[in-house]
Amino acid sequence: TAQGSSLHEAYENYLPYNEGWDTEISFAEEIEGVTFVGTLDSYNRISEELVSLKQTSIWGPSYKIEDYTIQENCYKWFLSKQDKEVKKIFVDVFYRNWKLADKNRNRNYPEIPFEVIELELWDNSKTEKLIRGKIKELLSNRPCNRADRWSKFSALISSTISVLP
Repeated sequence: TAQGSSLHEAYENYLPYNEGWDTEISFAEEIEGVTFVGTLDSYNRISEELVSLKQTSIWGPSYKIEDYTIQENCYKWFLSKQDKEVKKIFVDVFYRNWKLADKNRNRNYPEIPFEVIELELWDNSKTEKLIRGKIKELLSNRPCNRADRWSKFSALISSTISVLP
Protein backbone atom coordinates (compact mmCIF):
# COMPACT_ATOMS: atom_id res chain seq x y z
CA THR A 1 0.00 0.00 0.00
CA ALA A 2 1.06 3.61 -0.40
CA GLN A 3 0.81 4.09 3.36
CA GLY A 4 3.02 1.03 3.99
CA SER A 5 5.59 2.21 1.43
CA SER A 6 5.70 5.64 3.07
CA LEU A 7 6.23 4.03 6.46
CA HIS A 8 9.14 1.97 5.13
CA GLU A 9 10.67 5.00 3.45
CA ALA A 10 10.52 7.01 6.69
CA TYR A 11 12.29 4.21 8.59
CA GLU A 12 14.92 3.79 5.88
CA ASN A 13 15.64 7.52 5.97
CA TYR A 14 15.72 7.73 9.77
CA LEU A 15 17.60 4.60 10.90
CA PRO A 16 20.96 5.25 9.20
CA TYR A 17 21.33 8.33 11.43
CA ASN A 18 21.29 6.01 14.45
CA GLU A 19 24.43 4.06 15.17
CA GLY A 20 24.66 0.50 13.92
CA TRP A 21 21.57 0.27 11.72
CA ASP A 22 21.54 -1.22 8.24
CA THR A 23 18.32 -1.14 6.21
CA GLU A 24 16.90 -3.01 3.23
CA ILE A 25 19.42 -5.87 3.22
CA SER A 26 18.76 -8.24 0.31
CA PHE A 27 19.78 -11.88 0.19
CA ALA A 28 19.96 -14.68 -2.33
CA GLU A 29 20.95 -18.19 -1.30
CA GLU A 30 20.88 -21.25 -3.53
CA ILE A 31 19.48 -24.33 -1.82
CA GLU A 32 18.99 -27.60 -3.70
CA GLY A 33 18.97 -25.77 -7.04
CA VAL A 34 16.42 -23.18 -5.91
CA THR A 35 17.35 -19.56 -5.30
CA PHE A 36 15.86 -18.43 -1.99
CA VAL A 37 15.62 -14.63 -1.79
CA GLY A 38 14.54 -12.03 0.73
CA THR A 39 14.96 -8.44 1.85
CA LEU A 40 14.92 -7.62 5.53
CA ASP A 41 13.87 -4.21 6.80
CA SER A 42 16.55 -3.42 9.38
CA TYR A 43 19.37 -4.95 11.39
CA ASN A 44 21.39 -3.38 14.18
CA ARG A 45 25.04 -4.50 14.11
CA ILE A 46 25.64 -3.33 17.69
CA SER A 47 22.64 -4.80 19.53
CA GLU A 48 22.33 -7.64 16.97
CA GLU A 49 18.60 -7.06 16.67
CA LEU A 50 16.45 -7.70 13.63
CA VAL A 51 13.47 -5.34 13.24
CA SER A 52 10.74 -5.48 10.60
CA LEU A 53 7.90 -3.11 9.93
CA LYS A 54 4.39 -4.39 9.52
CA GLN A 55 1.26 -2.46 8.75
CA THR A 56 -1.87 -4.44 9.47
CA SER A 57 -5.37 -4.31 10.84
CA ILE A 58 -5.87 -4.15 14.57
CA TRP A 59 -6.50 -7.91 14.62
CA GLY A 60 -3.57 -8.78 12.32
CA PRO A 61 -1.05 -9.94 14.93
CA SER A 62 -3.54 -12.40 16.41
CA TYR A 63 -3.32 -14.53 13.26
CA LYS A 64 -0.06 -13.36 11.63
CA ILE A 65 2.48 -13.92 14.43
CA GLU A 66 3.36 -17.39 13.13
CA ASP A 67 4.00 -16.03 9.61
CA TYR A 68 6.05 -13.14 11.01
CA THR A 69 8.09 -15.58 13.11
CA ILE A 70 8.86 -17.79 10.10
CA GLN A 71 9.82 -14.83 7.89
CA GLU A 72 12.03 -13.15 10.47
CA ASN A 73 13.81 -16.37 11.42
CA CYS A 74 14.55 -16.90 7.72
CA TYR A 75 16.19 -13.46 7.75
CA LYS A 76 18.12 -14.46 10.87
CA TRP A 77 19.28 -17.58 9.02
CA PHE A 78 20.37 -15.44 6.04
CA LEU A 79 22.37 -13.16 8.34
CA SER A 80 24.07 -16.17 9.94
CA LYS A 81 25.38 -17.06 6.46
CA GLN A 82 27.23 -13.72 6.61
CA ASP A 83 28.57 -14.44 10.11
CA LYS A 84 26.14 -11.98 11.70
CA GLU A 85 24.41 -12.96 14.91
CA VAL A 86 20.84 -12.10 15.83
CA LYS A 87 20.02 -11.98 19.55
CA LYS A 88 16.46 -10.63 19.31
CA ILE A 89 13.76 -10.27 16.68
CA PHE A 90 11.05 -7.62 16.74
CA VAL A 91 8.22 -6.49 14.52
CA ASP A 92 7.11 -2.88 14.73
CA VAL A 93 3.38 -3.10 14.01
CA PHE A 94 1.40 -0.09 12.84
CA TYR A 95 -2.38 -0.49 13.05
CA ARG A 96 -3.98 1.17 10.06
CA ASN A 97 -7.54 0.96 11.44
CA TRP A 98 -6.90 1.87 15.10
CA LYS A 99 -9.65 4.02 16.65
CA LEU A 100 -9.64 5.91 19.94
CA ALA A 101 -13.34 5.16 20.47
CA ASP A 102 -12.64 1.41 20.20
CA LYS A 103 -9.76 1.72 22.69
CA ASN A 104 -12.12 3.31 25.20
CA ARG A 105 -14.65 0.47 24.79
CA ASN A 106 -12.31 -2.55 24.72
CA ARG A 107 -9.72 -3.17 27.44
CA ASN A 108 -7.82 -5.61 25.16
CA TYR A 109 -7.41 -2.95 22.49
CA PRO A 110 -3.90 -1.46 22.01
CA GLU A 111 -3.30 1.82 23.82
CA ILE A 112 -1.84 3.47 20.71
CA PRO A 113 -1.83 2.58 16.97
CA PHE A 114 1.68 1.14 17.27
CA GLU A 115 3.11 -1.89 19.02
CA VAL A 116 6.51 -3.57 19.26
CA ILE A 117 6.24 -7.36 19.40
CA GLU A 118 9.21 -9.57 20.23
CA LEU A 119 9.17 -12.82 18.27
CA GLU A 120 10.45 -16.26 19.16
CA LEU A 121 14.09 -16.75 18.18
CA TRP A 122 14.69 -20.11 16.51
CA ASP A 123 17.83 -22.17 16.26
CA ASN A 124 19.20 -21.93 12.69
CA SER A 125 18.89 -25.70 12.22
CA LYS A 126 15.12 -25.45 12.78
CA THR A 127 14.88 -22.66 10.20
CA GLU A 128 16.98 -24.51 7.64
CA LYS A 129 14.88 -27.65 8.12
CA LEU A 130 11.74 -25.58 7.48
CA ILE A 131 13.27 -23.97 4.35
CA ARG A 132 14.43 -27.29 2.90
CA GLY A 133 11.06 -28.89 3.67
CA LYS A 134 9.21 -26.09 1.90
CA ILE A 135 11.50 -26.34 -1.13
CA LYS A 136 10.98 -30.11 -1.27
CA GLU A 137 7.21 -29.62 -1.04
CA LEU A 138 7.20 -27.05 -3.85
CA LEU A 139 9.45 -29.12 -6.11
CA SER A 140 7.31 -32.23 -5.63
CA ASN A 141 4.27 -30.47 -7.09
CA ARG A 142 4.59 -31.01 -10.81
CA PRO A 143 3.55 -28.11 -13.00
CA CYS A 144 0.17 -28.63 -14.61
CA ASN A 145 -0.52 -28.03 -18.26
CA ARG A 146 -3.50 -26.20 -19.75
CA ALA A 147 -5.62 -29.36 -19.94
CA ASP A 148 -4.93 -30.19 -16.28
CA ARG A 149 -5.96 -26.72 -15.16
CA TRP A 150 -9.35 -26.97 -16.84
CA SER A 151 -10.07 -30.71 -16.50
CA LYS A 152 -12.15 -30.44 -13.34
CA PHE A 153 -14.26 -27.72 -14.96
CA SER A 154 -14.80 -29.45 -18.32
CA ALA A 155 -17.58 -31.72 -16.99
CA LEU A 156 -19.28 -28.72 -15.42
CA ILE A 157 -18.98 -26.71 -18.63
CA SER A 158 -20.37 -29.61 -20.73
CA SER A 159 -23.36 -30.11 -18.45
CA THR A 160 -24.03 -26.38 -18.33
CA ILE A 161 -24.00 -26.11 -22.11
CA SER A 162 -26.32 -29.10 -22.49
CA VAL A 163 -29.00 -27.55 -20.27
CA LEU A 164 -28.92 -24.19 -22.02
CA PRO A 165 -31.53 -23.67 -24.77
